[in-house]
Amino acid sequence: MRNIYYLKSNADASILFKENHLIIGKPSRYSDQFIIDDKMISPDYFDFIINPKIRENSYFVPIDFQQDIYFKSFWTHDFSNGKRYKSLFMAGNFGENYSNAYNEKLFNTINRYDVKTLIESLDCYKNLEVKDEFEFFEKVEDLSIYLIEKKNGYQIPPSKLFFYLSKFDFFFALPGMYMPISHNIIEAMSVGTIPFLQQSYADIFQPQLENGINCITYLGIEDLPKKIQYLFSLELNQIISLREEVIKFYLENLTPKSIVANIINPQNSKVYLMAEQYSVNQLSLKLEKNNNISDTLCN
Repeated sequence: MRNIYYLKSNADASILFKENHLIIGKPSRYSDQFIIDDKMISPDYFDFIINPKIRENSYFVPIDFQQDIYFKSFWTHDFSNGKRYKSLFMAGNFGENYSNAYNEKLFNTINRYDVKTLIESLDCYKNLEVKDEFEFFEKVEDLSIYLIEKKNGYQIPPSKLFFYLSKFDFFFALPGMYMPISHNIIEAMSVGTIPFLQQSYADIFQPQLENGINCITYLGIEDLPKKIQYLFSLELNQIISLREEVIKFYLENLTPKSIVANIINPQNSKVYLMAEQYSVNQLSLKLEKNNNISDTLCN
């Protein structure tokens, strides 16, 4: 029986067919290619939350850039050098649809909408209204927070995203819609911009990000303003040290080359895929099942 797959022309998976290195068919019996079967891979990325032991001898394929960034080669330019502002920056969406309960219930992270609401009350928050790139950087200052809303005002073109990220010392890594991990933190780290994120978010990384080594973390909404003050008090040598570690982490764990190397590493007997909302749903179902079992035992 033949397997037939239908892919929409605008689907993410359809990009595979535009690559020059995709071969469809049965590998040769004597091929030296590395073959992954269904027994080796799992979309249950967050199983380590229930069973921490699976971190051993397993590889967790990380989320990475948005697919268009790879395909259109927006990521290939070197933006690691040049003047940076000692400020926090993030560009994205911040609407009420980011206030769902998934992040708090499953991952103990504050949702993006609530964090932005708090940030807007701080004196260091700057709500810029600009028409273009020139006006934006003419108004940018040190010791400030810039959250650029995609739906309002000036839009940062995808081709310019890495340039913008490279102009700031710190990236405000707010959680995604259904889970903390988002493409944007990987994009920021690729140009050496230091992640500022909640500790529970840092703990989900595989391997985990380390506070004071390759990121700066806050515990919750209560200590967030104080941690922002600490962030802006860092000396230049501390920032440079953090940036070097961020780039090191990115090169060792988040580049296509490092991902392939980890997948084919014989020490990794299981490969967990980041299937985004599917992985989140699987975690939710398993936690609910475990809670029901616990309730039954208690009764």
